[in-house]
Amino acid sequence: MLGRRDAALLATACGFCLLIVAGCSRGPERVVVSGAVTYRGQPVARGAITFAPCEGTVAPTTMAAIVDGKYSVEPLRALPVGTYKVSITAVRNRPGSISRPPLGDNRVPPDPANEEQYLPAKYNAKTELKITLETGQNPAIHDFALTD
Repeated sequence: MLGRRDAALLATACGFCLLIVAGCSRGPERVVVSGAVTYRGQPVARGAITFAPCEGTVAPTTMAAIVDGKYSVEPLRALPVGTYKVSITAVRNRPGSISRPPLGDNRVPPDPANEEQYLPAKYNAKTELKITLETGQNPAIHDFALTD
């Protein structure tokens, strides 16, 4: 049987261990998201996809480049479990314009003199797209087949 002093030390040690375990938690589960983006059946050659958290989801807005119809959120920027509004933009050269060389960072806005964003507003400015990422769904593949 433990004496009062030993019981107090044991209780203090247990409390300390609980604080350490609670302090070491990594926060919400995160999900690596990737997929394909097509418009009118063709891969989106160059653009960006943005995941903005909906009400009830605590997360930063995250963006990924779309290159040759594919996107992938980097593992270090994986999205916490929750629901997100998805915005997609696609950029192409205007007819008769000079082509800009491919960029390493597709988050650069289009050059309005030579390029245009061509997807309907329902996929970006007035997006209707949402995804929900659930616990145990890692990695998650979300493809977007966009039409007019």
